[in-house]
This record gives sequence, C-alpha cells and structure tokens, in this order.
Amino acid sequence: MYGKDMDKHTLTEVEYSSDSDLERHKADKNNTTVKVPYVAGETFDEMNIYTDTKNIKMAIKWNGITVKKFSNDIILNNCTVKYDLIDDELPDYSIEELLEKYCDKQYLILMAVCTDYSLGITDSIQQCLNDIGIDSTPRDTGIASSFYAVISDGKLVKTESSNEAALYFKKKIHGHNINLCSGGQYLGNWADIKIDGESYCTHRQGLNIVVYDLEKDCLVDSIGYQNYQEASVFRNTEYLQKPIELIAGKSAFDTINANINIINFLQLVIPCFIALILTFIWNMIRIVEKSKRTNQTINIVWFVIHQIVMAILLMLASGLVWGYKYLSNQFEDVSISQLLFHMTTDLGGTNWSDFRNLFIEIGSSIIFAIVFVVLLSIFIRKQKWGYRFLASSLIIVIISFGTIGNVFAKFNKNYGLYNYAVASQTKTNLYDVYYVDPSKTKITFPEHKKNLIYIFLESMEISDSDTENGGGKDTDYISELTDLALNNECFNGTDTHLNGAYPLGNTTWTAAGLVAQTSGVPLNADVNAYGSDDEEFLPGVFSTGQILEQNGYNNCLLIGSDKSFANRGKYFEEHGDFKVYDYNWAIKTHKIPSDYFEWWGYEDEKLFDFAKDTLTELASKGEPFNLTMLTTDTHFTDGYVCDLCENQYGQQYSNVLACNSRQVASFVEWIQQQDFYEDTVIILSGDHLCMDSSYFKDMPDGYDRRTYVNVINSDKKYTGDARTYTTMDMFPTTLSALGCGIEGDRLGLGTDLFSNTKTLAEEFGCSALDYQLKLNSKFYNKNILN
Repeated sequence: MYGKDMDKHTLTEVEYSSDSDLERHKADKNNTTVKVPYVAGETFDEMNIYTDTKNIKMAIKWNGITVKKFSNDIILNNCTVKYDLIDDELPDYSIEELLEKYCDKQYLILMAVCTDYSLGITDSIQQCLNDIGIDSTPRDTGIASSFYAVISDGKLVKTESSNEAALYFKKKIHGHNINLCSGGQYLGNWADIKIDGESYCTHRQGLNIVVYDLEKDCLVDSIGYQNYQEASVFRNTEYLQKPIELIAGKSAFDTINANINIINFLQLVIPCFIALILTFIWNMIRIVEKSKRTNQTINIVWFVIHQIVMAILLMLASGLVWGYKYLSNQFEDVSISQLLFHMTTDLGGTNWSDFRNLFIEIGSSIIFAIVFVVLLSIFIRKQKWGYRFLASSLIIVIISFGTIGNVFAKFNKNYGLYNYAVASQTKTNLYDVYYVDPSKTKITFPEHKKNLIYIFLESMEISDSDTENGGGKDTDYISELTDLALNNECFNGTDTHLNGAYPLGNTTWTAAGLVAQTSGVPLNADVNAYGSDDEEFLPGVFSTGQILEQNGYNNCLLIGSDKSFANRGKYFEEHGDFKVYDYNWAIKTHKIPSDYFEWWGYEDEKLFDFAKDTLTELASKGEPFNLTMLTTDTHFTDGYVCDLCENQYGQQYSNVLACNSRQVASFVEWIQQQDFYEDTVIILSGDHLCMDSSYFKDMPDGYDRRTYVNVINSDKKYTGDARTYTTMDMFPTTLSALGCGIEGDRLGLGTDLFSNTKTLAEEFGCSALDYQLKLNSKFYNKNILN
C-alpha cells in the first residue's frame, strides 16, 4: 500500500458506529466514529455497519493524515441498505397539532401546495398560520393558488401565495440547501420539497408539509392534507425510513484500493515529471554558461531543439485551453467514456461543421506559437551569450506547464477523470446478480403479431416542454410531442405531467443510447472492441432485433447519416440482420444527388418522406416488420434549420425543436391513416439528453432532465404511480408493448414498465444505479463485450 514497512493502516472512519470487530460493527450512539484497521493484502467479502443515520463518512488515513475522503454517495452506492420505518405509529396530526408540536428551535417546517388547498383551511387553521406570521394563505388568494412557507427555529423565514404564477424558494438554512416549488392547478399543478437535493414529498394534491429535526439531522415527518375538511390525512411513508443496516460489499473495498493505487501511481509519476523539467532547465543553464565562457553563440543543434520544444509546449498549452473552453461550453455533461469511445471508433459521416470555431481557435493558437518562437529565436541569436535564452526558456516552461496543469485540473473537476480511473479499477457484481439473459428467457409472442415503428429522436427530452406539463422551459417548444405523450403512454401513471427516462451510466450518447434501448445494457469500454473490422459489436448481447428476427419480422434501419459513424450499422446488421438504409443508400438509389450533403447527410424532412415509401413497401409483404429510425436535425449545436422551420423564437435551437415536433407529429398522423396502423405500435424515444448544455442553463432548481418517451397504440396500459425508469427499461417494454409476455418481467438490466415489477432505478435509486453502471464488471467483459 504505502511501503513494505507499513502493514497496518487506519482505513475507515464510520460516523455513528463503533466496535472495531472486522466482521460486525454494531451501533453505539455514544460513540461517533469507529476506526477499522486494514491489513495490507487482506480481503473482505463484506463488512456490516449498523447505523441510525444516512450521514456516513469514510476516509483513507495514513499516519493520522487523511489521504482521500469518500462522499456519502460513494459509500451508500457501494452498500446494500436495509430500511425500517422511523415510527410505525405516527398519529395523524391535524395542521394545528403539527405546528404546535414542532414550532420550536429544534425543527425546520416546510410547506408547499399542489393543485389547491383553499377549501381546506378552516378558521382555526387560518388563525394558527396567522399567529406564525403567515398573512396570506391559499384561502386568501383563492382557488388553485400556489403557496409555500418556511419555518425555522420557531420563526417564519419566508412565505408566498399567488394565483398568478408558480412559486419557487431556494436558500441555505442551518447548512442545508432548501428547495421548494409550488404550483396551483393551472400554474404547473405540482409541489416538491427538497433538502440537500433529496425530495421528501410527492406531487400529491393538497398541502404538503415536511418536518426536519435540525439537531438530530434527520427527517421527522412528511405529511399531506387534502383539500376538503372531511378528507383523510396522507403520510408519505416511503420517505419516513432510516437505514438500519449497511452491508458494504467488496466494491467498497475495491474503490478504496483503487484510490490507493492511483495515489501511489501519482506519487511516482509526478516527481519523475518534475525531475524531467528540472533536467531540461539544467541543461539549458549549462549551455548558457558554456556560451558565456567561450564567448560564443549557442550551439545550433541545442538551439533548434530548444525552439522546437518551446513551440510544442506553447501549441499544446494554447490548444488545450481552447479545446477545454469548447468542451466545457458545449459538452458540459459529456462523459469520459463517450470521449474515449468516439476517439477510437469510426467517425465516418461526422458533421465537422459543428467544430468549425474550435478548429479556427486551435489553428490560430498554433500559428501564434510558431510566430512567437520564430521572433524569439531571431532576438536570441543576436546575443553573444544566452541569459535571455535562459530567461525566455524559463518563462515559456512556467507558463506552458502552469497552463497545462490548470487545464487538466479543471478537466478532472468537470469530467471526473480521476473518478473514471477509480471506477475502471473498482469491481461490481451488478450484472452477476441482476442481468437477465434475453436469449435464455421465455418470451411469448401473441398469435397475431404487431408491427413496430421505433423512432429514436435525436437529443429529445421532456425538458423542452414547459413547466406546466412537466418540462423545464417557460414555453413548450415541443407542444405536438407533449400532446402525443400525454394522450398516449409515457408511464406517468396517475400524474398529469410528462414522464421520461433517465440515461444512466454509459448510455448518454447516440450509439450507447441505441444499445441501451435495444439490448438493456450500457456501452462500457474496452474502447477498441466496438465493431472494428475483425471484432463483432457486443457479441454477447441479444437484442430486440434478434428476438424479432427469430419470430419472423423484417428488420430495417433508416437513418439520414452514414451508418459507419460509431459503427451503428454494424451493430444493427449483426443483431437482427437489419437492412440498413443510410445516407450512402440514398445516393445509390438516386433519392438524393451524389454531391448532396446537409448537416449529417440529409435532413429529417427527407427522412420522413423516405420512411413513408419504406413502410408502404414493408406493409405490402404481409409479414410483421420493424422499422427503426433515427432523426438528426435536433443534434447539437443549435440544430439544423430546414426549409420547414419557422422563426418563432429567439433561439435557433428552440425553432428547430418546434419544427421537429411538428414533423414527427405529422408523420405519426400519416401512419395512423394507413391500413397497417391498426396492427402497429409506434415508439418515440429520445436517444439521450441534449449535449448543448448552454441551452439548459435556465432549468428550475432541482429539475431532473429525462429523455422523451411515448408508446402509441399498444394494447397494454399502465395505471399505477408514475415510474422511475432508465433508457435500458425500454428494451423489455418495447416487446411488452407488442403484446409479448416476458417471464420475470426483466431483460438485460431493463424492466417491463407495463408490469408491477420495480425497475432497478426504483429499487436502488438513480444515483446508486448510475454509480454501479460505471464500475468494472468481469461479467460484462466476459459475457457481453466478448
């Protein structure tokens, strides 16, 4: 670990735990920490920690010095958490009783109205709220008004009530980040109460109240009151839980070991790097001194080497600055895995116009570096000895390495380079336990098979809609798609807002999104193994296309770009024997001129026209078919302005989104007018979130961006509570929408959303699942990748 002489280390500190027995740690509330000795080379299968709080802390320590701290999320994401109710017998307090009990210095009380609570406020409740200092209540502002209140230390912090707009509150109170939102029936129709980013109430109608104990740092109650006096109190029991046991699996120790290995690596590399710089400078000093003694100019060979090195340093430094600036502005949410994937896969058909500004900036930097060094060389060569030569060298080295170091530090902070390295060395057994092999699962098709039209909508997300419908914008830029989703199936259950899928782990770019939604797994790197000439593309997966092919379907892929980009064509051809109709196919069949190239190939207007011809031909064969499509107009940056786009809004991307929404809705309407529609399921799904992060900087605080999802004309309907799901869940859900029965309701890592089986996101939470998906899996590497 840290040297042969050190055989033991104080490895972890766990708050609210005690007893240093390695096999079992039981709670002792009188003791705040436990130090667990770790013997070098020893491994643990599991460590049990009993605790009464979610506030767990862990750190690697060496001789009393903290080397690496682990966040609360990292620990919880590596643990199996068993929960128990805080109190099984909480009484159904009236509002007056609740305020009387908790209005003192120990508690934080948060209120937010969803839909309406004007009729629920009696004279007694009104007087009680007035006594606290709340002068304007929903009873005062009228039916369907928004309202929130924040009470801390027995005193009113802030309250608002309005019948004209949704209300938001954001403030740090006693070290906790508090976020509230309230929307009346016609003002968003929702409510949310978040403490430190965690929601503690659902969007249930009425007055929602959350009570938090500031001294014990825990939730006390989450309760709601419906709009009528005779209505019963409802309690959000799902939030009234405490973790009573954490079982830290081997991945927790792998994470610790990975951090130690990387720290050791950096301890070796950084000194060597510094030594290399010092050696270079020392050689320059020797050359300068020699030239001074001999009264000669600097040796021409060393001079040339020096100038080349200086030019490279300047070009590297300036190029990295512009490159990082471009990445941080345009790809704030891009993962390291995506960058590595696209650096090592086929980029045929890339729309390089997106990177025009970047190329100009980097090119200018290179020209500047060359000119600067040439002018410097002319200046230096006029000297008989090289003090200025040495001074210029030191200045360039310091500026260049300072700049490079700063860029790498910012890159690591924004893109998690260090965390990626740790994750690559940390093992997970997620796939061993939860992966369901579709090739070995019983899938029963109906006697009369339905056709499938699956349209991947480039970068489409529900965030593009307005807040009233569950989006994140003031204006609904995709109003047609919003209406389609709310009138069909987006798995919002009894909720009236849009619902969509979370793209977790390595499912956040187009190729990965296609794989996730058709195979139920992320696209993890080994970056060299995805569809090279002598390698299959994920040979271990068994996809939607393969299942449909086995059951007599004709599979087609229609895209307006080059199929070779990211080897998408290879994936579909190897998994379902798809006939791929791409940009090159359109040229060969004379659908577009040979020199035609717009955006990524041809625009979506032509894509939908070609799709009509393709569907007509497929339907005429009298066999079930699957047409998979991928749009491109809404790709970053700013999207493609086609002839159908209107100039309605101030931002180009908003106009492109609105145009694409109209085109998709028009295409769906055309399908619904065809004879084959009765036997056809249509699925509209965003492939991933939009990467143009600057466009989404105006999202409401705490808003969760999700991809757009809509299932049309399935015989199945979902009627439960709104689902929390990922793009991987679309794999079994697609087959279920066609009327298939799936044994166990799961395929890959996905869950049939029409079923009552919990998704992995519902079972573990999105944060924990996202973390586990990014770890290294021996099962994935052996059974899926190879």
